[in-house]
Amino acid sequence: AGPAGATLAVPRRAAPYKGSDRQARGALLTVLRAGGALDAAAAAAAVPDPAQLRRCLEGLVADGLLVADTGRWRLPGHRE
Repeated sequence: AGPAGATLAVPRRAAPYKGSDRQARGALLTVLRAGGALDAAAAAAAVPDPAQLRRCLEGLVADGLLVADTGRWRLPGHRE
């Protein structure tokens, strides 16, 4: 038995992947790896929900995984 007053942790269910920001971020990075830079039209095609797209782009830039470059986004270290 564990210490007095100890409780067992209840495992949390993972959030669904389909439609998640995690999935959207992955879609954006997949497009970038395949083609170099990402413009607004390509970004919107990959993530059609404008609020989610904005959240994901801002998050990827904040995490250092994307660089914003005059209305386009690219992977760090890549130039057009």
